[in-house]
Amino acid sequence: MKASIRMLILLMSFYPYLGVTDVTCTSYPKAKKAQRIDLDDVVWGDSKFTALANVDVIDVTGYIFESEDGREWKVTRQRAGERYWSIAADHERAIISGNDFVLLNDGQGNWLQFDVELSFHPKVVVDKYGYIRFDHLVVKSSEDGREWKRELYIKEGKLIDVDLYDDVYLVLVTNNTLEISLKARREFRIIQWKKDFGLMPASLAYNGHRMVVVGENGLLKTSIDGVTWITPEIELSSNINLNRVSWNENRFLVVGDCGVLLKSVDGMLWSKYESGEGQSFLGSAGNSGIEVVVGESPLDAPTNQVGSILVNEKSAGWSKVIASNHNSAERHDD
Repeated sequence: MKASIRMLILLMSFYPYLGVTDVTCTSYPKAKKAQRIDLDDVVWGDSKFTALANVDVIDVTGYIFESEDGREWKVTRQRAGERYWSIAADHERAIISGNDFVLLNDGQGNWLQFDVELSFHPKVVVDKYGYIRFDHLVVKSSEDGREWKRELYIKEGKLIDVDLYDDVYLVLVTNNTLEISLKARREFRIIQWKKDFGLMPASLAYNGHRMVVVGENGLLKTSIDGVTWITPEIELSSNINLNRVSWNENRFLVVGDCGVLLKSVDGMLWSKYESGEGQSFLGSAGNSGIEVVVGESPLDAPTNQVGSILVNEKSAGWSKVIASNHNSAERHDD
């Protein structure tokens, strides 16, 4: 099986975005934070939302939560000793990556586990040919999620984020130089851009026309070619970290510290939603009708509450969803 896939490698850190004020977010003591079930990420795929959580109390416990509508959530896996680093999904499949294993959804509500070579902070992507796993800077492919083949090795840099639109991969790494050796299977074609903007990026998204990169201290950059980068005009506090950007079928959505939410249809004109939440949002996902944002648990939340969840249906406005780790959920509107 052969296909032409473009992989765009972005090497960058960014100059600070000049925000207007500094703010202080709510936080809780580290010992208490370890007991919270903060939601680290969420994706839409296989006709449902899937969210990840990792709780560090003596030993790590990984949680997987699923919801068809973003409001009613259930625990579909809870395992001591498992840490989930990344998740990806398409219309039919979902994959979750740990350090030395992957989980595949069998379509019947079960997660099947397969051992893989040890890696740290791996990221996974689902494409139309199978799966891609970025083990640090070693890129591996698999048709079934069980057998993995090394495709290429990026010799220098640190992997930050990966995004896929159609057959175009965007890989965000940090370093001033990058050397790439190609392996022939999917015939990866590498386009390399070098940027040095001064700050650490955290996430990228691509809609087939425009790229958006976000990061620390309000970093927000956009580009159509990877060469010329523009800072959109929007008021942000100078010490707010933007943690994740995603393209949710019809618009970009950015989530960050202090409950910050930003949205844009074209990546140039942005609007800000004041959620009123003090904790950090860490992930977002959406389809044509529903968007879901997840993140840390509120300061005053009970210990069995599952993170923070906001839902926006048909652009009617954001509302809170209070979920617990007892396979139940309760809706709370603003």
